[in-house]
Amino acid sequence: MTRVNQHLKDRHKGKWDRFSVYLTTDDEHIRPLEALLLRVVNLEGNKVKGRLRGAQDLVRPLKKKMDESQRDETATLLGGRFVTHRRRTKTRATAGTLVLAGLFERPVRLVATWKGNEYKASLRRDGHISYKGKLYDSPTSVGRVILGRAVNGRQFWRYRNSRGEWVKLAELKR
Repeated sequence: MTRVNQHLKDRHKGKWDRFSVYLTTDDEHIRPLEALLLRVVNLEGNKVKGRLRGAQDLVRPLKKKMDESQRDETATLLGGRFVTHRRRTKTRATAGTLVLAGLFERPVRLVATWKGNEYKASLRRDGHISYKGKLYDSPTSVGRVILGRAVNGRQFWRYRNSRGEWVKLAELKR
């Protein structure tokens, strides 16, 4: 009631003839609910816009994701060298784990040969590499498990390119 009395005397005086009451079981919900309501209903004369604690402006990241998606789709539609160029551009731009995420439309078979032994794995669309029922974040981590020592995963693993040739994963970067 204190809030209603305040608004009967301040700049909102005479601008409204009814109000709504929302009851909550816990005080911690009052501010977020009010902020959300102020964002949804743009009231005339209200200077305060609702602010949600911890909220971030996601316009830039969303725009970046949409641009990336559009570039991927354009390359796929044009095919051939455009797809290859797009893969290389994406690989160059990424760093850290899951650098191969989104480079292929479907799972890709990987093969590695070491001291006469052949090892097979699968590169998934999400960038994980599946080897013997376990998932790994990078080709290097799988190679390390197989060899028991440090290895350059991009040199170790090969995949079949669009021409049907087995090439090193390092070729994606060029």
